[in-house]
Amino acid sequence: MKGSVFSFLLITLLFTACQDKQQSGLTGLWELQVIEAKDSLGNWQEADWMKKGSGLLHYDGDNTMSVHFWPDTSYTPNQEPYWYVAKYNTAGDTVFHKRLMHAIPAENHKIAKRLFKLRADTLFLSAPDYGFRLTWTKK
Repeated sequence: MKGSVFSFLLITLLFTACQDKQQSGLTGLWELQVIEAKDSLGNWQEADWMKKGSGLLHYDGDNTMSVHFWPDTSYTPNQEPYWYVAKYNTAGDTVFHKRLMHAIPAENHKIAKRLFKLRADTLFLSAPDYGFRLTWTKK
């Protein structure tokens, strides 16, 4: 019995440490480089959504994040800015954003699942539900 309690505590601590490490890697301010979608041949190309626009992504150390996109209205004149604020947590290579406030009120309290990879000062986020891949660099 003692062994299984000890094992459970050890596994819980290791999981928490791994999760904290992943989350701390996300912490900071990130600047959008490009949003891509696959073309009909399966190649990544710059997506029309927010094309030539800008964006900022912020993950703080208290599991709160925000994302803001500003379109280049000369390229997409009817595009509106897009933003949301969320609580986040990670599991492996996935980050979950529980939206608290959203530019589209119907999206409040929904959870967005994003796959991520970190490479030095670059963050790659994939939005499988939209077919987008976003590349961010740390500011």
